[in-house]
Amino acid sequence: VWLPVYLIPGRFPALQAWSNRVLAALQMSDAVYLFWGIGIAILLSILFTVAEISLSKIQGASWDDRLHNADFLLPQTQKQKQNAALINISASTVEEILFRAYFFLALLNLWTHWLWAALLVSAVFALLHTNFQGFTASVWIFISSLILVWLLQTSGSIWPGVLLHFVLNSLNLFILPKMLGDKQ
Repeated sequence: VWLPVYLIPGRFPALQAWSNRVLAALQMSDAVYLFWGIGIAILLSILFTVAEISLSKIQGASWDDRLHNADFLLPQTQKQKQNAALINISASTVEEILFRAYFFLALLNLWTHWLWAALLVSAVFALLHTNFQGFTASVWIFISSLILVWLLQTSGSIWPGVLLHFVLNSLNLFILPKMLGDKQ
């Protein structure tokens, strides 16, 4: 994408504008937004857990079963935990660059308001996770993605979103399962 933009300046103004937005989003933003990313991740983890418990009560199901339905995805051994941590770091970074910096910023030109692009990117992002984590988790992923886009729009950088994504995944992989204990 960048090759034609820089080899033939002025020939592709829309690509040039998108390229400039992506490069700007890859810059570090104000450190305050990094703390927002951490705080929002913790808040989302708590809210999604409470929502899952509430949904199970409404359905008359065991909340313990509902919260442990994806335990097979959790790392068990020390090596699996190390690999999961590395995957989390890379996935959080790559997914934010791909979905928020590239796709979202490219879609901004198609609509009059950023929310329409955010809805489309978030829907695709959530649907790509459905196969592994199930429909209900995809709803939470959709909401998280909308918040990640909002954080990019607010901060001008993907890095608070990368941190939010990493902390939220870490809480769900390592902290929350220990807090909830083994399934009875």
